[in-house]
Amino acid sequence: MKLARLTETLMQDLGYGIRLMLKSPGFTAIAVITLALGIGINTTIFSVMNGVLLRQLPYAGPESLVMVWEKFLQQGLDKIPVSASEFIDYQNQAQSFAQVAAFTTKDFNLTGGDAPERVSGAVVSANLFALLGVQPFSGRTFLPEENQSGRDNVLVISYGLWQQRFGGVSNLEGSTVALDGQSCTIVGIMPPEFRFPMSLFGIKGMTYTQPPELWRPAAFTDRQLKERGNRTYGLLGRLKPGVTIEQVNAEVQVIADRMLLQYPNSYAQEGWGASAYPLREQVIGGIRPALLLLLIAVSLVLLIACGNVANLMLSRTAARQKEIAVRAALGATSSRIIRQLLTESSLLALLGGAIGLLLAHLATNLLVAYSPYTLPRIKEISVDWLVLVFTLAVSAFTVLIFGLVPAWQASKIDLNTTLKGESQNVSSGGVSKRLRRLTIVAELALSFLLLVGAGLAIKSLWRLLYVDPGFDQRNVVTFQVTLPRGKYGEADSVAAFYQRAITRVGALSGVRKAGAVNILPLSGSNTDTSFIIEGQMPLDLSQIPDEEFRIVTADYFGVLNIPLIGGRYFTDSDNDKAPGVVVVNQAFVRRYFTGEDPLRKRITMDDPRKPDAKWLMIVGVVGDVRHGRLNETVKPEFYVPHLQFQEPSMTLVARTQIETSRMTLAIRGAIAELDRDLPAYNIRTMESIVDESLAQHRLLALSLGAFAGLALVLAGVGIYGVVSYTVTQRTHEIGLRMALGAQTANVLNLFIKQTVALTLIGLAVGLAAAVALTRLMTILLFEVSATDPVVFLFVALLLMAVAVLACYIPARRATMIDAMAALRHQ
Repeated sequence: MKLARLTETLMQDLGYGIRLMLKSPGFTAIAVITLALGIGINTTIFSVMNGVLLRQLPYAGPESLVMVWEKFLQQGLDKIPVSASEFIDYQNQAQSFAQVAAFTTKDFNLTGGDAPERVSGAVVSANLFALLGVQPFSGRTFLPEENQSGRDNVLVISYGLWQQRFGGVSNLEGSTVALDGQSCTIVGIMPPEFRFPMSLFGIKGMTYTQPPELWRPAAFTDRQLKERGNRTYGLLGRLKPGVTIEQVNAEVQVIADRMLLQYPNSYAQEGWGASAYPLREQVIGGIRPALLLLLIAVSLVLLIACGNVANLMLSRTAARQKEIAVRAALGATSSRIIRQLLTESSLLALLGGAIGLLLAHLATNLLVAYSPYTLPRIKEISVDWLVLVFTLAVSAFTVLIFGLVPAWQASKIDLNTTLKGESQNVSSGGVSKRLRRLTIVAELALSFLLLVGAGLAIKSLWRLLYVDPGFDQRNVVTFQVTLPRGKYGEADSVAAFYQRAITRVGALSGVRKAGAVNILPLSGSNTDTSFIIEGQMPLDLSQIPDEEFRIVTADYFGVLNIPLIGGRYFTDSDNDKAPGVVVVNQAFVRRYFTGEDPLRKRITMDDPRKPDAKWLMIVGVVGDVRHGRLNETVKPEFYVPHLQFQEPSMTLVARTQIETSRMTLAIRGAIAELDRDLPAYNIRTMESIVDESLAQHRLLALSLGAFAGLALVLAGVGIYGVVSYTVTQRTHEIGLRMALGAQTANVLNLFIKQTVALTLIGLAVGLAAAVALTRLMTILLFEVSATDPVVFLFVALLLMAVAVLACYIPARRATMIDAMAALRHQ
């Protein structure tokens, strides 16, 4: 009986609330849109956090998956891949793992169709798919014996490659394709939802640019199993039940120590070791701080939105005091009145939540479509059931924030005063006035905090945009070519091909000059190697320096306009028959030749104690190039000529005189003329590469800027609404003042002084919060202090200007009140 009665009254409240919403469409629209924006952006950012941080990795038992990285701490290397021989050591000796697998990235030339295609891929140990606990969509994965040389000519391809390259034909298993000129058999197709754990950007020695589309088994050669310095494999392990990360860390360090004892000439005596890390942390990378910052930002926007709606509800409740008083006089209890008003607030929140969810769905799709590929797990971001629960919870939270206080305030009205018709005077003072002022102060403080965060991020991005990368990025087109070893196995043929390719591309219409490099600046890839300076052989192997090096053709420096500081560039005479030469950058000189002339000094990448060690004479010094990221300190770097160090995979660079986008067909045609089975791939402009390197910084700055701008608008609207309501409530008082001789300036000052006072309080609170919280942004900023005084001052002045403007408009309207009409208003 009670339940039926409760249901009946709830339906009555819902019906009455809907009628009120339809009766006041302007109020309803403003409240719902405000809430929809706040809820929508919160749901969008939560969708990103859910896909990137919260959702489990799409593998069986993902919590037991770990990555193992080795380290040379004395050389500043804390995460480096393992060699094939070291992988075998871990596989045979580690007792904490149920399985251990290895993988490395490798792109392939796929031929046999209409045109050759460069396909991203990976070389993996045969047990990798079983370790991840994934089954193929069709066919099978690799057999253990396919890890042997001669039996590794099999492929597993992605669902996407099957659809795009092979048209989704059935019974593809058993078909053969040409991969780097070698015939390979397709044995399986992975499911469409399979995501390979390749979002590991910034790890030295590992290059992850695009998700792999095919996989080949790793068949280690005898040479690979003897070498211990060629570290190119990631090591993935599944822990046995009950094994902790601390236990596996202790074990892999013991294995690393054992390697040191067994192969003392291959490892540094100090700082050598290995550590395990949860795979989840490796996949997420360093994106967590930025996402948490965005979540804080949108939460503040939601609070400001709720503050605005709370002020609207307070004003509306004040206007309904007589109605509420009549209800109370007829026997309605305080709880009954509160329930009615909370029901009305819930309707607004649910409608705002529904529209906010729709906005979040659209925004999430746009974010996935236009976000940089470097954002981890970007394809896993979506609006799922957890996001729906979050949206419902946020909607309920908004009811408590903006609905409870006005409802409670309405239940405390004075019946006698209200029923006598004095509601306006009563409502204009007391608790309601203090609540409205407190809300404005809170909105201003939160807006100040948001604007400061956005200002710091934008200023940091601005600084990055004007960082000198060390080269001229304008009018430069880049593309990659990789020569299959089966066809270009000899060093002479590799060198001859790239010489012809550079000549052919350089002769294209609109091209001024062409060159090549093995790794392009800001491309996300890197190589480094140890070396010895002549006469500086350290006694301790841990002291051997290790720096970044590049393989370049003679014209590379000229194409990118990298300045020559001293000596000379490479020439075509620096070939394999000439003495070895090297060019270093200024950072290299500062670290290793302080106060000395580096020219004609010699270095070697071999053991200098061996009689056949190859020595390289320093013949030139060039300007510093920011190779990794624009916000990183320039590192020592040395360059060697391609004619002396042949590399089968090179990036060609060409400076053009015409629009670089028009060069694609000409470039592909030029390479096809040299070898019709070679694809020219990854064709991009240098400007786009620099732009992509700033993608995450730009996304953070634009997101914070948009949220802060919305908060500023909401704060301004809130001030406008409160002052407008106050003007309405004080119409009689204003008329009396003007009848007694008050001037326009006096009336304006009456409201502006109050607004300025509230703004100053809000700025003071916001300043204290910003000083405390913006320090969390330090790791995300570049050459900008977390307490930058220029940003703080600009934001304070901006907020003050918006507050005064928002106050001035309704205050100006107050000065136009007819004094006699106002006196009759009461």
